Amino acid sequence: MDPFKSVIFNNFDSILRVHYLIIDTVDRETNSYLKKIYSNELNANEFEDFSLYHQSTNILIQSTFLQLYALLEETLYHESCKKTIKNLSGIKRFKEALAKQGYDTSGNFWKRLEEISKIRNCLLHSNGRLDIDRYRSETESAIEMLNNSANEQVIKTIDLKHHKPGTTIILIQESFLDYSSFIIKSFINSQHPENLI
Repeated sequence: MDPFKSVIFNNFDSILRVHYLIIDTVDRETNSYLKKIYSNELNANEFEDFSLYHQSTNILIQSTFLQLYALLEETLYHESCKKTIKNLSGIKRFKEALAKQGYDTSGNFWKRLEEISKIRNCLLHSNGRLDIDRYRSETESAIEMLNNSANEQVIKTIDLKHHKPGTTIILIQESFLDYSSFIIKSFINSQHPENLI
């Protein structure tokens, strides 16, 4: 593997390793609280801590995904000829610049990256709420495509209770992190210029 890809892959792997180290700690703490719940030994302060640990899992998954995506955009920026990057949003701005360098941006890995981009946009711009996502139908289509491509439900949609009817959020699963990393690495690996004829 060339040095560039090695560094990039190590960066993606490091983000995931840190995630799993933290998740292991959160899981241990959560399990200790669950034991106290089942034995009726949990006090009010511990219940509050338990709730925070429980919520932290989803926050950590989301944060890890956003970090992976940020590294993807940084990588695409460095791989693109800066003068040819379009004034668009998201990874679309890199498509033409990468294509001019011989990258295949019409293949399945690129299409999955564009779908992953829609998930990132929904999380960042509408806090994961589909009901206020400007591009709701595109995001819902991306969720369906990504779940089908992964052969499992890596992204769920949840109707929130105690909210206005129709209030729906997306909930990315931990398996989506590994799936996203696989797609990103596969695109880089198959598209890196030394692999091109």
